[in-house]
Amino acid sequence: MKTAKRLTTSMIPLLAICVLAFSATTATTAKADSKFGVGVFGGINIPLIQDDASSGNLFGVRGIYSLSSIQIQPYAAFSAVGDYSVTSILGSSTFDGGDLTVFGLDATIGGGGTGFGVYLLAGIGSYKLAYDNGLPLDDTQIGYSAGLGFRLNMTNSPLAVDVRLKGAMVRLEGGTGSRKYFLPTVGLSYNFGKGK
Repeated sequence: MKTAKRLTTSMIPLLAICVLAFSATTATTAKADSKFGVGVFGGINIPLIQDDASSGNLFGVRGIYSLSSIQIQPYAAFSAVGDYSVTSILGSSTFDGGDLTVFGLDATIGGGGTGFGVYLLAGIGSYKLAYDNGLPLDDTQIGYSAGLGFRLNMTNSPLAVDVRLKGAMVRLEGGTGSRKYFLPTVGLSYNFGKGK
């Protein structure tokens, strides 16, 4: 069951990536000054100061709307949080870290133009953590994020490479604390119409 759940979680972003890649290659009618784009990204989800989770893979897709040096980016991200172990006098037991699903909105400033650029980002999103270790949990909370990114905009090309160092904080139910994550990712984006 656990393997099937992880496989399903991985297939969702991979399917979305295929759909976006096909859309990008067939967008022949877009205007040259298009402000819209799509992107895919992958990286690592690193829980911070958490005893009940370890690092896991992270995949996602995003939409992009550019306005001068500002970009608005709605996104969806999927992560299979790494398992964790507990050691007692009875021995060591391994538990499922769960699956983290995020639907959010990021805003970036900077990193525009051709060539290499640096940008700042801030965001808000719905973070859903679900797992079943004998006591099922399906908890959705609002989270906030901020970070720093590096973008390489290709000359005469619709493609851009994006490296993002992002931290997120999600309040626990009842406001008794928070979960914190470090989310380094590498992404590729496509601007419809550019470079045609």
